[in-house]
Amino acid sequence: MNEEQSQPRISWEMLFLFFVIMVSFFDTLSQLPIISPYARHLGSTEQMIGLIVSTYSLVNFFANFFAGYFIDRYGRKIVIVLGMTTAGIAIFLYSVVTTPLQFLAVRVLHGLGGGFLVPAAFTSAGDRAASSTNRGGTMAKAGVAVAVAAILGPPFSGIMKDRLGYDYVLYSVAALLLITALLAAIFLKETLGEREEETGPKTSYKDIFNRHTLWISYLAAFFLMFGQGILALSLPLYTENLGISSTMTGVLFSSFAFSAMIIFMIPKNWIGKLLKREWNNILSITIGLFFVLLSLFLIPFFTDLSLLFVSMLIYGIGFGFLFPAMNTLIVESTEKRERGTAFGIFYAFFSLGVVLGPLVVSFFQSIPLSSFHIGSLFVAIGLITVLLIKSRISITHD
Repeated sequence: MNEEQSQPRISWEMLFLFFVIMVSFFDTLSQLPIISPYARHLGSTEQMIGLIVSTYSLVNFFANFFAGYFIDRYGRKIVIVLGMTTAGIAIFLYSVVTTPLQFLAVRVLHGLGGGFLVPAAFTSAGDRAASSTNRGGTMAKAGVAVAVAAILGPPFSGIMKDRLGYDYVLYSVAALLLITALLAAIFLKETLGEREEETGPKTSYKDIFNRHTLWISYLAAFFLMFGQGILALSLPLYTENLGISSTMTGVLFSSFAFSAMIIFMIPKNWIGKLLKREWNNILSITIGLFFVLLSLFLIPFFTDLSLLFVSMLIYGIGFGFLFPAMNTLIVESTEKRERGTAFGIFYAFFSLGVVLGPLVVSFFQSIPLSSFHIGSLFVAIGLITVLLIKSRISITHD
């Protein structure tokens, strides 16, 4: 039976894991509209605000990179519970800090919690997907959980902050994280078997980096988030110059999740039949990167809000093709005992892309090109690199 045609019933535990993933991303996405204003509220300078915002991603990068060792050594469940508990405590502490330096210190704690939580959650999902007849479908449903967080997170914090203030946003998100961590401790089952726990991870980071298929996922993750980092930096400035309100800019950021969800739910063998070729994860990644670069390329030509929504929907299509394919490729390229390490590196590339995107754009400010066009150029380089690696894999297999 074809993988895409097989639609096994989802267990309640898998649904709960998708909820855990949704909460994990809701945590960070709900902070997007309020972190900078809250830092200013505490008396931060513009430079300090930039440091506070970027610190989370920098710490996240290092935590992601090393989280895999603990995920493969001690299990997925304990890392999920501890990571989510740490993130929940950090969010609560945001409400009690009184100085920018205190806020910065808590951002470090938050980055550590999130940096361990997300790869552990996706490793657990990957273990379950590996035993499924529909791996791509399972990871696509995990992507739907991320899309739901993207739709709900920013508007929730924006509305809550306007009506009740910063503290109530922080209290509610902290409570959500801590309650979910407690439920995970009680109900979530460990997917790392006793034999793997006893023997420990035998695969080194060098072994992981030597696999070409994993590099395709890592590069795709980096360039996807490289583009998103540029959007986070430049889109609010661009819409402000066009006279578009901050509220509508927030809706723009959430809109890509709608088209992403549609792509997540479409059986990919349908698209393969439409293209008259066999569908695979690498093809999905190349198509996804193309839509991401197309979205970035079009934005500077659009001055109308409706057209900007079109560009973000195109970005969402790219995200929809990329996200499940990248995760599925990792599942298919790893054994259970090393999967946490592979996912940790994967999300480290996610964080690195978010950090470097804005930095690269700032470096090239003297070039008479829009930051969006610079971003599309780099994503195009990423697409070409993926195609070159794919051709090398094909030659090796032949």
